[in-house]
This record gives sequence, C-alpha cells and structure tokens, in this order.
Amino acid sequence: MNDAAHAPAPTSHFVHADEMRLHHLDWGTAGQPPLVMLHGIRLHAYVWGDFCRRFREAH
Repeated sequence: MNDAAHAPAPTSHFVHADEMRLHHLDWGTAGQPPLVMLHGIRLHAYVWGDFCRRFREAH
C-alpha cells in the first residue's frame, strides 16, 4: 500500500453563511496553500478522497 492510503482522515467543519450551513473537509497541511475542490449535485465531499490524500502534503 502507498502512504496516501494510510493518511489521516480529514477534519470536518461547518460554515454558516446567511441561512445556509455549508460543510467542508480539511485534508490539507497547515502552512501550505489551499486547494479548493467542489463536487457536483448528488455527490459528496468524500468523492475527492483519493485525490486529496495524494495532494495533502503540498496543499
């Protein structure tokens, strides 16, 4: 198995904007530039899991 498969799980956060509650996952490394990925309707944040595990050291 590669290291990406054993990476820690993301942290879950909620942001309140007007009357909406938005959920986001933080897969990144503190001090690195953010990389924002958006999913489409009928999908969920974990659809980006494999991608985020591979890029978490750089972002």
